[in-house]
Amino acid sequence: MDTKRTETYQEYYQEGNTVRTRMVERPIPDDDLLRLPPEQEKPSRAARRQAVPRFAPAKIGAFVLLTALSVLLAFGGVLYLRLNASLLSSRAHITQMEQELADLKMSNELQTDKMNAEIDLAEIYRIATVQLGMVHGDGSETISYDEQLREYVRQYEDIPGR
Repeated sequence: MDTKRTETYQEYYQEGNTVRTRMVERPIPDDDLLRLPPEQEKPSRAARRQAVPRFAPAKIGAFVLLTALSVLLAFGGVLYLRLNASLLSSRAHITQMEQELADLKMSNELQTDKMNAEIDLAEIYRIATVQLGMVHGDGSETISYDEQLREYVRQYEDIPGR
């Protein structure tokens, strides 16, 4: 019983302005049955030696590019670490200065309270009325007005009339 092996493949052909396909069977010769497909065959030593040169220009270019990118990445990492350390030290300095500000405010409030406690308002009133001859004004001498444009009054500005 002689069985010939066949190979089935798809064939394209043109019919008018259309490309069609059909399945075609062809017999496989006996020599081809014993031979490995080309992608599985091992090339000879001479073919392997000639196939790829050791230092192809494309390989050298890729090596240089990857080396440059690695150096750039390392430089960027070092720069990032330095900036991060600088930021942390700045935050620590700001925290220290805020603490100093809070201490100075507390000291200032204590000094203000101490000075206010030492002021004798009765003595000030006595000096103003007896020694300097000052008197309290009555309500008719007080002029009030509304300044709606600003929250403060300039010292040398004219006082608006009634």
